[in-house]
Amino acid sequence: HYTAVFNDVTTIVRQQERIQFLAYHDHLTELPNRLLVLDRMHQSFSSCRRHGGSIVCMTLDLDNFKTVNDSIGHEAGDLVLKEFVARILPTVRTEDTFGRMGSDEFVLLFHNPSQEVEHILPVVARLHDGVAEPFFLQEQKIYLTLSVGIAVFPADAETREDLLKRSYLALSSAKQAQGNSSAFFSIEMETEVKKKLYYLGRIRSGLENREFLPHFQPKIDLGTGRVIGMEALARWNSAGRLISPAEFIPVSEQSGLIVPLSKQIYERAFYDTANLLARGHELVVSVNLAPMQLQAPNFLAEFVEIQERSTLPARLIELEVTESSLMKNVERSRRILEQLDGLGFRISIDDFGTGYSSLQYLKQLPLHTLKIDMSFVSGIGRDPDDEKLVETIILMARQFGLTIVAEGVESPHQETFLRNLGCHYGQGYLYGKPMEIAAFGEWLKKSPSAAGAPPQPDAC
Repeated sequence: HYTAVFNDVTTIVRQQERIQFLAYHDHLTELPNRLLVLDRMHQSFSSCRRHGGSIVCMTLDLDNFKTVNDSIGHEAGDLVLKEFVARILPTVRTEDTFGRMGSDEFVLLFHNPSQEVEHILPVVARLHDGVAEPFFLQEQKIYLTLSVGIAVFPADAETREDLLKRSYLALSSAKQAQGNSSAFFSIEMETEVKKKLYYLGRIRSGLENREFLPHFQPKIDLGTGRVIGMEALARWNSAGRLISPAEFIPVSEQSGLIVPLSKQIYERAFYDTANLLARGHELVVSVNLAPMQLQAPNFLAEFVEIQERSTLPARLIELEVTESSLMKNVERSRRILEQLDGLGFRISIDDFGTGYSSLQYLKQLPLHTLKIDMSFVSGIGRDPDDEKLVETIILMARQFGLTIVAEGVESPHQETFLRNLGCHYGQGYLYGKPMEIAAFGEWLKKSPSAAGAPPQPDAC
C-alpha cells in the first residue's frame, strides 16, 4: 500500500512573490522603490556605455503637498498621490523607470539617444501637463503644481549616487523659483551647496563667539538736515575681517540661524542706541525683521525682553519688514504687528515697490513708515520711469499718512528731487556709510545737526 500526501502551495508561493514584489516596490503606488530605481539606473548606465546616448534622471516633487496632507488628511493625500501616478504612467514608455522615492518625491529615468536636450524638454512639458487639471476628491478641487530637477549621465555624473544627488540639487533650484518649474543641474549648484555648508559651520561658530554686530547708517531729515535716526545693519567680523552680508544672510535665512543672529544684532543695537540717548542723542534705530522671525512662536516675547533689558524706549525702535515677509502668513503677521504697534514700536514696510506692492498692506496693517527701495532711487536723474515710480510711491504714501524714507541716496540731485516731491527722510552714502558704533559716535560729533530725533513729520 502507498500513502500520498498532497499540499497546495499556491498560497505560499503567492505570498512569497508578494513579499519579493514589496521589497522592490512602493506599497501605495506599486511603483519601483528607491532600491529598484538604483538597480535600474546601474543597468541603464551599462547599456548607455555600450550603445551611446545619455541617461536622464528627473526628480519630481509636488509643490506644497504637505499643505494638502495637513488640510485633507494623509489618507486623502494618498488618494491624490495615486491619481497623480495614474496620470503620469501613460506618458512613460515601458523601457523607462518611474519610481517613488518617498512621500511626494518621484524619479523618472530614461534613455536619451543623444546628449542634446531636445528630447528632454517635451518630457518635462508632459509631466507639467499631468498636473494641469485639478484633482477631485469627493466634491473638493485640489490644484497642484510640479517641480522637476534634471541631471544627465555621463555629462553631470558618472555614478548612480552622484546622478541622483545632482538631480535633487536641480530640484531644489526649481523649488526656490517658487515651484511649478524645472531646472537642469549645473556645477554652480554644487559649488553653492558646498559654500553653504562651509558658511553654516562658520556662522554657528560666529554666534558662539558673538562675532555679529550692527553697523549704523544715518537717516537724515531732508527738510532740516537733522540726523533723526539710523538703521542697524548686520555685519560679521570674523578674525578681524568683515564678511559681506551677501555671503551670510541668505544662508542664515535658509537654515533658521537668522533668528539667533538677529537677537545678537538687536541686543547690541538697542544697547548702543540707549547709550547714545544717555549722551543726549535721541535717535530712532531701525532693525530688520526676517520672514522666519514673524512666524516664530516666541518672537514677540523675546523681542520685548531684549528691548526691556536695554532700557531703550519702544518709541525709539522701528522694525523694518519686507512685503515677502508678510506673505508667509498674512493673518499672523498682522496680529504680531498690531501687538508691536500697541506696545509703542514703530513699523516700517521695507523695499516697497519690489514685491507685491499691495495697497491692502497700507490700508490694513499698522504701518508708520514706507521705505522706497534704492533700485528706484538710483534711477533718479537717469531713468524717467524710475522718477515717475518714485513720485507715485511718495504721493500714495502721503495719502496714507505714512512717513517716507528713501534709501540709497548718493547724490545731491537725488536729494533735491526727493525733497521737492515731499519725501521726509533720506538714507545713503551721501550722508554716511554703515559704521560701527565708535565711528558712528564720531560721525555724530561732526554732524552739524545731530541733536536728536525731531517730531514725526506731517505726512500730508
